[in-house]
Amino acid sequence: MKETLIMRTSPSKLSSSEAFPGKYAFSVAGGQNVLLRLKGHYDVVFLDGDWREYPRYIPHLRRLTSPGSVVVTANLNPLFGGWGGRLPGKPAIQSYLTRIVRDPRFRTYVVPGEWHSISVRV
Repeated sequence: MKETLIMRTSPSKLSSSEAFPGKYAFSVAGGQNVLLRLKGHYDVVFLDGDWREYPRYIPHLRRLTSPGSVVVTANLNPLFGGWGGRLPGKPAIQSYLTRIVRDPRFRTYVVPGEWHSISVRV
């Protein structure tokens, strides 16, 4: 395993070393600033932050992943409804999802009900 990148707005209840064996980078806030400083490639990128920043992450996701890497994007609820249907950020999530689905470097799948996306780098 190369590395796992976890981006969250609040600390995880699980220790990163328990949830993700191997090397990892962990960011609690300010995802855009963290992504600018990262180098290398990651096997797994988990985005669970401010979805209004997600569209700006795409160039970094291309740079930080390689074929076979997986990007899991959590909480797309404002776009699909449910508990987050009234939260702000719907245009940003729509932009992010549209761009990553159309990007030939990724194959993206949306998990209905959970409203997460899984993007595999090809």
